[in-house]
Amino acid sequence: MNLKYILPPGIENQLGLSEGERIYYSVPFDVDSNGNWTDDSFIAVTTEKIHVIKGGDITSYNIRDL
Repeated sequence: MNLKYILPPGIENQLGLSEGERIYYSVPFDVDSNGNWTDDSFIAVTTEKIHVIKGGDITSYNIRDL
């Protein structure tokens, strides 16, 4: 099972990873939190954050805050 999919071009740069931060998991999803179908959406988990990527929009959550 692949748990580290390649993110769309330019997205990894937009995540603003800090020095030493790396992506552990990046997986696509096709149904959003409202039950709507979506394209080009991923969840990326790093050593510090969870990033929800929908199209070109990124919402990031600090793991320490969860």
